[in-house]
Amino acid sequence: MSVAEKLNKKNRDYCFEVLGYDIMVDENFKVWLIEINKNTGLVYSSPIIKMLLPRMVDDSFKLTIDKIFWQSQSHKMHEVEDLNKSKFSVNGYVDEENY
Repeated sequence: MSVAEKLNKKNRDYCFEVLGYDIMVDENFKVWLIEINKNTGLVYSSPIIKMLLPRMVDDSFKLTIDKIFWQSQSHKMHEVEDLNKSKFSVNGYVDEENY
């Protein structure tokens, strides 16, 4: 809420922001929020990030842009179902989780 007016200054419809949350887990497994970044660095800094980042971007678009596009178009149901299948599988993560 403290930066809501800064995220969409021009008050555009159908706009979203991908935020980066920096967290730390202490020796007691307590999770601490360090900071939230508006200008997230989408780089492959480790093997786990290289695996997760394409899926995160793909899911972000499917949860936002694709929903708007598909609602405004008339498509056959099987075409929509095919789009829900992720090209970026992550072990232990259900492909239909965000649909």
